[in-house]
Amino acid sequence: MRLTKPISFTDNMNPDCSTPKAIALIGYMYSGKSSVAHRLSYEFGIPSYDLDDIFEERYHTTIPIFFKKYDEPLFRKLETQLLQQTLTHLLDSTSTPNNSPAQYILATGGGTPCYNNNMELIKQYATSIYLRYSSQSLYERMLVAHHTRPVLAAVPVEQRHDFIAQQLHERNKFYSQADIIIDADKLSTKEICQQIIDELTK
Repeated sequence: MRLTKPISFTDNMNPDCSTPKAIALIGYMYSGKSSVAHRLSYEFGIPSYDLDDIFEERYHTTIPIFFKKYDEPLFRKLETQLLQQTLTHLLDSTSTPNNSPAQYILATGGGTPCYNNNMELIKQYATSIYLRYSSQSLYERMLVAHHTRPVLAAVPVEQRHDFIAQQLHERNKFYSQADIIIDADKLSTKEICQQIIDELTK
C-alpha cells in the first residue's frame, strides 16, 4: 500500500516501547506481504504501510534505481535506520481502535529481518508474522510477477530457482523467529488473512 503522504519523523521517538502494538509481516520476496497487509488493514480498520514504499518516499527514488547507483550494504544500513524510525514513530503517533489487535500493519522487505538487529527490532515493537512458502512456490510466483526484484536482477534466469532456494534456506533462521508462522503455499490471500485473524484473536 503506497503512502498517501510521507511520514514525518522527529527526534522525540520512544525507543523503550515493550508492548507490541503493530503487526509486522515478514517473508521472502514474492510472498505477497503487501497484499496481505492491505487486506488486513481493511479487516481490522487500521492503516497499513510498506517499508519499501516508505524507503522510496524518504529517499525520492525507487529501490531498483538505488541498487544500481549504490550498493546493498548501504541500502541495508539505511533500511535499518528507517525500520527503527518507522516502528517507533508510528507507535507514538497512532492510536489503537477498539477490538483491534494492533495500531497498524507493516509489510517489510524480503531481506529486512535478516540484517543488523532488524529482527530484534521487529519483535520488540510488533507481533511478527512469517508468510512461509516453499522455494518452488516462490519461484512460480516470481515467474508471473510484473517485475524482477533488485537482488535477482543479476542472476541468470536459469539459475533463479536455485538462488531462491539457497537464499530462503539461509534466511529461514531469521524468518522462523516470528511470533506466528503461516504456511501459505496452498492458501489464497483471503485464507492467509483469515488464519492470521484467527491467531491474533484467540
